[in-house]
Amino acid sequence: MPLLVDGIPYNVKFTSVLSLLDAHPSLKRSSEAIIQDKTRCFESLPKTVYVYQREIAVSNQQDDTIDILGSDDATTCHIVILRNSASGVTALGHFDGEGISQGLHCMVQQVQEEAASDGRIDAFMFGGFCDDRNSSAELTSQIVGALQEQGTADIHLQCLCCTEFNNIVKGGINWPIVYGVGVNVKTGEIFPAEFEDKGPVPALRSARIFGGVHPMTLVYEPVAKVFTVRPFSYSVRSQFRLLLTLPDEVFLKYTSTSPKVEKPGYVSSVRATFQFMISNPHPGETLFRDGRPLVYCLNERGWETKDEKL
Repeated sequence: MPLLVDGIPYNVKFTSVLSLLDAHPSLKRSSEAIIQDKTRCFESLPKTVYVYQREIAVSNQQDDTIDILGSDDATTCHIVILRNSASGVTALGHFDGEGISQGLHCMVQQVQEEAASDGRIDAFMFGGFCDDRNSSAELTSQIVGALQEQGTADIHLQCLCCTEFNNIVKGGINWPIVYGVGVNVKTGEIFPAEFEDKGPVPALRSARIFGGVHPMTLVYEPVAKVFTVRPFSYSVRSQFRLLLTLPDEVFLKYTSTSPKVEKPGYVSSVRATFQFMISNPHPGETLFRDGRPLVYCLNERGWETKDEKL
C-alpha cells in the first residue's frame, strides 16, 4: 500500500521538503500550524513516556498510565509519529539513520494490531535543519522512502516539519526551529515540546547510540504498561577516556553531528553516558542479569523499578 498525500498516492522519488509542501498546500498549512505553535516544557514526566534516539513507544486512548509520548534533542535526527485515526493507537519513534525500515515496520505493526478496521494511519514527521553535512536532508529522504515501502497499510502524510522547513538563520548560522514534539494519545494533539526529565536510566539508554547498537527498540506498549529496557551489549571505545579529558567545546565537536546548534545540557549528558559505559563495560553481567530486561512502573514518584540494586 502506498504513502498518500492529500489522499493521492505519493509514489515518485522524494526530492525536497519544500517541493512536496509547495505541491500540497494543505500539507504545508498543517505543518505550519504545528511549527508555529508555542513549545511546551515538561520538567517532570507525569503520565509521559520520553523516547530517546533509536527508541519507539506506543500507547492508546485506553491506557490509563500514559497521556503523552514525546522526544526532543533532535537536530539532524527526526521524530516520527504514526496514529490510527479511528482507534487512537499512537506510536512515536526517534530516528537517527539507523534501523529506519525496521523501526517504521515495528511502528506500523503496533498501530495496526489495535487499529479499527475503518481507521487510517496518519504520519507526522519532525526534525532536521539545513546542516553543513546535509545529514538532515538525507535522513528526511530515507524516512519518506521507507514509508513508501511499508506495504501493509496506507499511510497518510499529515505533517512534514523537516529540514529546510524546520530551519531558521540566527547570527549567520542555520538552526532547527523545533527540536522536540509531544503527542497527547488521548486527543491526538501534537505540539512542540522540551523534556527536562528523560525517564529511567538515561545513561544506559543513551549507551545504545554511542556503543554501536543499531536496531530500534520498543520501550513502551499499552498492554503491559511498563517501561522496558531490553538486554543489549555495547562497545566501550578506547577513545572515550581521551574524549572525557577534553574541554567542553572540543568534546562537543567530536561527539555531535551538529555541534553549533546542540541544546544546553548535551555535553554533560554525553559525558555522563561515557562515564557510565566505562564503569559498566559488561552490561550483561552487571545490569541485565540472567538475560532479564530492566522493567519500570510509573507511579506518583515517577518511573521506579523493584530491583533495589539499580
